Amino acid sequence: MKKIKPNGPVAMGRNTKAGEPTRLRILDAAERLFAENGIDGTSLRGIMAAAKVSISQINYHFGTKEALLHAIFVRRAVPQIQARLKLLDDVRGVPPEQRLEELVRTYFAPIEWFVAGDRESVDFVRILARIGLDPSDAGRSMLSEFYDDFQHQVIDELQGLLPEVAEADIYWRWHCMLAILLYSMTYVSRLRDVSGGRYDIRHGNEFFEHVIPFLVTAIRTPSRPGKKASAARLYPTPNGTGLSGARRSPSGKRRPNATTSA
Repeated sequence: MKKIKPNGPVAMGRNTKAGEPTRLRILDAAERLFAENGIDGTSLRGIMAAAKVSISQINYHFGTKEALLHAIFVRRAVPQIQARLKLLDDVRGVPPEQRLEELVRTYFAPIEWFVAGDRESVDFVRILARIGLDPSDAGRSMLSEFYDDFQHQVIDELQGLLPEVAEADIYWRWHCMLAILLYSMTYVSRLRDVSGGRYDIRHGNEFFEHVIPFLVTAIRTPSRPGKKASAARLYPTPNGTGLSGARRSPSGKRRPNATTSA
């Protein structure tokens, strides 16, 4: 995979030469606070205090919190997506027998950039992860606006490479790729901590040596024919119920609860 990095900053908010340092300071403070507290948990006054600016300066450069969030996406997401789309286009020229592995490697390019020193985007990745937990419609709208086209192109490539895999499985396997990407860049130290420092996502090319072959094998697995998966859990949840609501006895056998007929 070619080592293409995101381009430099792009236009965001009101861009005047005299006001650029203030605008960037506001963006940096907002990005950090959105990553720490979520979108709904961050106020313009909090950003004002962190950036050491007046509320009128924030209003002048961005107007609203949603416009400020949009500017952060323009700064971080646009150059990153442009670089990933270029890599994705390169993958289409790879021989078919190598294309799936290159496609998966391309999907995880942000980890390669991070390991290579592009650590400024870590707070932005934390924002992306927090959007999934936030009730903020603005955050989800940003994800759709900036990322849906790229994600659909990846899904289309997977479907073209793996016609024997059912559409539902393609989407679930893409979902797993996205989850691994977000978790790996949001909880960067987790692998190192649990392994006692023996393994670390920041160690050179180790992520790609260990994770990519595993994912390629899993993604290639043919869909299972036959009946649909059961909605019931194999094991009880901590409160003793599965997805179906059926209780289990201490021995593990299912037993009815108050809402289930005997």
